[in-house]
Amino acid sequence: MFSGEFIYKTKLPIKKEVAWTFFNDISNLVRITTFPKITIVSHSGTKKGSVTELDLNFFLFSKKWTLTYIDVEKGEFFTDVSDTVPFPFKSWEHTHSFEEVGEETVMFDKVKFESYVPSFIAKIGLSIMFKGRQQSLKKHLPI
Repeated sequence: MFSGEFIYKTKLPIKKEVAWTFFNDISNLVRITTFPKITIVSHSGTKKGSVTELDLNFFLFSKKWTLTYIDVEKGEFFTDVSDTVPFPFKSWEHTHSFEEVGEETVMFDKVKFESYVPSFIAKIGLSIMFKGRQQSLKKHLPI
């Protein structure tokens, strides 16, 4: 078993409260994720203790993913955890935080994980996923 931590920083040309509203809407995760295709099975809001169930479609197979929000500070950050994550991960703790810098917002995605592959390989996959989301944001942000 391997473990690691991955941090991805994204600059957003919007105010922090607009960024928070956008990322607090789970349907926007579906819009900005190009792979795998995500379907929302259930979502009871982004608040401490709430649970979100997603279906991830990897073309040849799909995987149920259940996230539990363990910490939320409205307008600042939320942290979700899961132990039903897709390969190569065994467990996942993801903190999504926002920092206002002038008229823009810097968003940080911090993922602590355990994986079945060396952490440098898992980090490559995470980097590809978050870069894809960053590119997709250009089309979907409320600018």
